[in-house]
Amino acid sequence: MTQVVSAFPGCGKSTFVKDHPEISDSDSSQFDKEYFPGNYMAHVRNRIVNDKLTLVSSHDIVRQALAQSHIDYVLVYPAPGCKDEYLKRYNQRGSELKFIDLLERNWDNWIADCQAQEGCVHVVLQPGQYLSDVIAVEDGEFVVKRELPDDLRAVNIQDAWKSASAPVESTDDKEGA
Repeated sequence: MTQVVSAFPGCGKSTFVKDHPEISDSDSSQFDKEYFPGNYMAHVRNRIVNDKLTLVSSHDIVRQALAQSHIDYVLVYPAPGCKDEYLKRYNQRGSELKFIDLLERNWDNWIADCQAQEGCVHVVLQPGQYLSDVIAVEDGEFVVKRELPDDLRAVNIQDAWKSASAPVESTDDKEGA
């Protein structure tokens, strides 16, 4: 049962939580950096023990801690060519200029790090897509939506683990979403 989704900034975690109030958005900026990531991972493990679904940071140290803790998770991040779209998203949501500059300078490296991450199921967002376009909640767990020839249906993430040799790339073309 997959209870954790690690999502890149700007993917729509906050909006997803508004639509699914039973899910926690574990915002890493709310945790004391002196004890990070230990305090953050204790929070995540507590959520899992209590059968709670949670969205977590995509910081490399968090992804490494998830993998080292053998916590199954889905990593959601944008395609490399979505940089301008995401910088616009950060501006539109009112992110601090310091944050936007940091992401602009590190975009290529951070996306490459996500692409290279092992121990998780990858979901790559295409232009115009958000977390809610590729992840659903069914029967108390996260499921990855996959487009099939005739329809868009959700598949159990455990099935995705079996075929996790390549990222799950959504082909849903939602311009201007």
